[in-house]
Amino acid sequence: MTDTKSPGTPPRRRISRKPGAAPGTLDVDPAAPKPRIRVLAFGPDGFEEHEVTVVEQASATVGLRPVTWINVDGLGDADVLQALGEAFGIHRLALEDVVHTDQRSKVEEFESHLFIVVRMPRGSEGATEQISMFVGSDYVLTFQETAGDCFEPVRERIRAARTKITGSGPDYLAYALIDALVDSYFGVVDPIGERLDRLEESVLEHPDRAAVEEIQNTKSLLNGLRRAAVPNRDVTRALLREDTAFVSPRTR
Repeated sequence: MTDTKSPGTPPRRRISRKPGAAPGTLDVDPAAPKPRIRVLAFGPDGFEEHEVTVVEQASATVGLRPVTWINVDGLGDADVLQALGEAFGIHRLALEDVVHTDQRSKVEEFESHLFIVVRMPRGSEGATEQISMFVGSDYVLTFQETAGDCFEPVRERIRAARTKITGSGPDYLAYALIDALVDSYFGVVDPIGERLDRLEESVLEHPDRAAVEEIQNTKSLLNGLRRAAVPNRDVTRALLREDTAFVSPRTR
């Protein structure tokens, strides 16, 4: 499937592979938040939601209901990430991409799942966060750098039951998550656009060097968000174009 160009990255420390390390080595940031694992399993007949402390508890939930969503907040424990990788058959290179959070947005197909990388806005100043997503036949596994996301509306739809999402498969859940992520850009871009309009009006009425500089800074911020958003669009186009067993014609 199609890989896209490198998006804008948040201003935080990046972890790179150590010189001489084997491909697939998990070099986690010791200062990164420790993983918090939440499970939300659902189907037409209801849902169950809980937090687990042992990876086996999460993997054991898969298959009990039509769809299981395992969400991991925090990437600061290589042992936990490795255990998740083994439980879900994740290739070591894909798991390495989860940890190295400067990945370009992309879609890759493996034998047992799709691997999707997209970027989510973080805060109001143009930073973005990598979201890594694995879509299997009856589960979606998501990894986030830190706690807090734009996915609560999706959770609420699942909890409400008897909605389209609870009667659909993991591919539709992945679609709903990507859709929520795209919508979250408007919550960042719209206020910035309004600020830019006010600044331009101010400059026209009272020319001021500081205001002009702020306009330039704001435009740079918007350009950074665009560099993050455009590759996300290319990911959705790839999902539309490519034939894969993990995305049904209905969802496509």
